[in-house]
Amino acid sequence: MKIAIANLEEGEHEYQFDFVRTDVELEEAYGYDYPIHLEVRLTKMGDEYLVRGKLRTRANLICDRCAEPYVAEIEDQMLILYTLSGKVIPPEEEAQYEEVRRINPGDMEIDIGDDVRQTLILALPWKRLCSPECRGLCPRCGANLNVEPCRCAEPVVDPRWEALKKLLES
Repeated sequence: MKIAIANLEEGEHEYQFDFVRTDVELEEAYGYDYPIHLEVRLTKMGDEYLVRGKLRTRANLICDRCAEPYVAEIEDQMLILYTLSGKVIPPEEEAQYEEVRRINPGDMEIDIGDDVRQTLILALPWKRLCSPECRGLCPRCGANLNVEPCRCAEPVVDPRWEALKKLLES
């Protein structure tokens, strides 16, 4: 996924990309089986190129609580500064950006494919839930509590609490 920068005028330039996961070398295990839309605003500032990107797609995931498959809406942004390889950027200025990439003075294009790939990987939720109200699985019988009630005969009490139970009964 490349953006031509040769003869690019100063100022803002907008680009849109529609692609699939294989275009950025994402493995099937990440669940990105739907088209991916990327809006890019590139700002040329002398010998620096500021890339602001907004990604939108969906992913097939497995719920961490009930182990059922679901489709998640994925949206994320990226903010990357591409600058000439020999240029020194003060640390406080560099901290403003998610990433700072170095490019060679003779480069005719910027390849944002790897940055898009990394953004997609990091955009996946840490806790994957089919819904915030997901009740999960019963730890004893394995019933999906979102679909059916627990089939366990009686609740199991941790034996460490038995002494307290005896105190409450007396």
